[in-house]
Amino acid sequence: MRRDLILQYLYQKGKSLTTQELESEFAISNRTLRNELKELNVIGEKSGFVIQKKRGEGFLLHVVNKELVQTYMKEIEGAIAPDLPRVRVVNIIMLLLQTTEFQTIDMFADSLMISRSTVFSDMIEVERQARIFDLKVESKSRYGVRLVGDETNFRRAFSYFLSQKETGLLKKSTYQQFEKAFPFEEIRTVLREEIQNNQLKLSFFALENILVHIQVLSFRVTQHNFILPNQEKKLDVSLIKPSFMNIAKRICEILSELYHVVLPESEIVYLAAHISGKSSVDDIEEQEKNDLNQKLKKCLEKLDQTFLTHFMSDQQLLNTLIMHMYPLLRRLYFNLKLTNPLLDDVYSRYSDVFMIALNFSEMIKEIWGFELSSDEMGYITMHFAAHMEREKQKQLSSYKKILLSHGSGAGSAFLLKMKLETVFQEATIDVVLDSELQSAQLEDYDLVVSSIPIRFDNISIPYIQVAPILTETDIQRIRRTLTRYPASRVEENAPTLLSLFHSELFHIEESRETFDYKAFIKEKAKKVVENGFATPDYPDLVVEREEKISTILQNGIASPHALKMVAIQDSISVVIFKNPPTYDGKVVQILFLINLRAGDLFLHKELSRLFLHLMEHPEAKQKVLKSNNFTDFQYEISKILFQYGS
Repeated sequence: MRRDLILQYLYQKGKSLTTQELESEFAISNRTLRNELKELNVIGEKSGFVIQKKRGEGFLLHVVNKELVQTYMKEIEGAIAPDLPRVRVVNIIMLLLQTTEFQTIDMFADSLMISRSTVFSDMIEVERQARIFDLKVESKSRYGVRLVGDETNFRRAFSYFLSQKETGLLKKSTYQQFEKAFPFEEIRTVLREEIQNNQLKLSFFALENILVHIQVLSFRVTQHNFILPNQEKKLDVSLIKPSFMNIAKRICEILSELYHVVLPESEIVYLAAHISGKSSVDDIEEQEKNDLNQKLKKCLEKLDQTFLTHFMSDQQLLNTLIMHMYPLLRRLYFNLKLTNPLLDDVYSRYSDVFMIALNFSEMIKEIWGFELSSDEMGYITMHFAAHMEREKQKQLSSYKKILLSHGSGAGSAFLLKMKLETVFQEATIDVVLDSELQSAQLEDYDLVVSSIPIRFDNISIPYIQVAPILTETDIQRIRRTLTRYPASRVEENAPTLLSLFHSELFHIEESRETFDYKAFIKEKAKKVVENGFATPDYPDLVVEREEKISTILQNGIASPHALKMVAIQDSISVVIFKNPPTYDGKVVQILFLINLRAGDLFLHKELSRLFLHLMEHPEAKQKVLKSNNFTDFQYEISKILFQYGS
């Protein structure tokens, strides 16, 4: 039930959550939220908890009896929210994957506590998602529906949907019994030992992915569903190193003994392919390494030309990409999935870098013929983000000699110097009084920092004014000001974030009976073109970008943008929804349609920071949402930007 999900959410967060946060998270009205919380407090009287409303803070779960609460939490484990379309679809597919028998519409309706008409409506999306895994929904009059397809495709789908734990998965009794008896820790220990013995490298997330695959393998074979030789014939065994086969054999021996079945060679090969596609090795064959090296260099060169970056000069980036591409290409070749639980956070925090990863994925498709999933793009994004952080640190390190001017006492000046030394660890910092600044040889310094305004008309070196007692906001502003990467096309005329908003691209939507997100953003993108801010292909590029991965972020914020940066003039269209619509189970309260030029990628980073601020500060977001015109909106955004020093 949805109320159980709300309880779990409050329990996991462990802090006060505002009404707006809860409404946005569960896509419900204020009235529905009040009713759900009221019912939870009735349950809490016997289950050891109470949900308190704190003035100015929101709702907080107060645990009265820890033992009773933990008991109740175990009872509701796997709770579902039937009112969310995404949750319903996932659970219908999960129920179908757990059996080979036909399932009736009434069974789905009873299990999900929804109407038959809702099930029929959801089946359209069920069929669409099943096709992604090359599975088909077969229907038979008076019997119901079931999934049909190759066993390898069943495994891929089962592993993927099993990883969607946040939706509260429905599990049949047969699967629950199997899962309870499955020796997770024993298999995990054996897998770790074998990985270490064979000198392989496996990340935590990759290990968990392989464990899920082994779990699905085990469940399917207990139901006598095996991968037949003709189903794994596409796997080129010569690409699977003996070490991976040895690990797979040992795991399959344990499973054979545990479930009293003889696993065919095809199962061992398929498991070995999974381990191969999710492990890294140090000894890539020289010919293959050289081939990867040359192709990746060409990719990085194209990215540098498009985004004005310096990827080609970063040997560390190239080396890590080679080591990442080795297992990645095997995953793609073997048609394997590696889920990324950090995807939402990666996209929210690094939307600028994600755009680079999108372009990189297009190059992979062109060179190797494989389409990257959004999860894989998330991992690629982290490599490029690491490069950018290294470049920013290099920029800070280039400031070797700094002049600090102050107008207060020696004690506060010393404290100010100490804090600056944490930012500029390799720099020499000289301290002078404001009255002594006139006689200082500024040409000998790389940077001037002052706690009071400098009265010089022209300063030929960078100058930053800070508070007499350096705040965290000051430190962040120093880092952002001095580490703009990639650099703007014309640094001295670099646009500010606030200048990207235009009154003619500001809209307030009162209500919409139906809401097709892709059609809506394409409609708004056409307005951008009509106003002369973007090239004619911009609307199609926005929709093409949306096809890759949803741009609806957390907490009601959406940030659609084009697959390529094709702006004539940088702009951000804004739409505020007074009655927020829901699309694909996500609420859209405010939409920022981004349109930037290639050399202004750094503005994407600033936007990411703005979005994160709105997500993490619901009170600030609510003020923006209450804007009735462009002037109100501009005022609220300027306050936020001033607050964190942008």
